[in-house]
Amino acid sequence: AMDEGMIGSEYYLTILQNDLNDLYFNKVSGLISTTWINIPLVYTQLVTLAVQFYFLVRLLAMQFLQPTTFSVENGHYVQVEYGTPDSLNLAGYDENKHDYYFPLFTIIEFVFFFGWLKVAETLINPFGDD
Repeated sequence: AMDEGMIGSEYYLTILQNDLNDLYFNKVSGLISTTWINIPLVYTQLVTLAVQFYFLVRLLAMQFLQPTTFSVENGHYVQVEYGTPDSLNLAGYDENKHDYYFPLFTIIEFVFFFGWLKVAETLINPFGDD
């Protein structure tokens, strides 16, 4: 670049060389040295299982509720089968109202969590296996 006249003087050439040396020796070598630290496989497996277990529990916890119903006999509550006439539930849940719905926010949360999980798995080995 100096021979072609792209750099005006020796001073600017020296500054450019110092900046390139600083970039290589401080930044790139620091990045390469961080790839030598291995993250144990157990951590990645644990995080993967924790995220999958969280969404399994979340999916099961958001299902339709069918509370235990009771009937009053001799002043005591006796458990009866669901749908028995004149029975009541002590939970205060209205069993005539069904709570089926499409879990939109859970699906969005699922996409974000698993996306972040895949990014984290990629960051374990950012330069690939080559």
